[in-house]
Amino acid sequence: MQLSRPLCSLCLLMAASLAYAQGSAPESEEQMRAQWSKRCGDHWDAETHMTKKDWHRVCRRVTDQRVKFRMEQ
Repeated sequence: MQLSRPLCSLCLLMAASLAYAQGSAPESEEQMRAQWSKRCGDHWDAETHMTKKDWHRVCRRVTDQRVKFRMEQ
């Protein structure tokens, strides 16, 4: 139960940021990575039951996957 809350929060965050990113598409891979990483990292909250370090690790992994996907499109 404790794990499902942060995962749901992270999924909602990623869905919202994807919708936002589609409206303001960055020009390069580096810009995408920086923009999405910052946005994800800014949404950390103590209520997530994850440490800030763990949150940023997940943000990095998700950002890497998103950049890879976008670059393949």
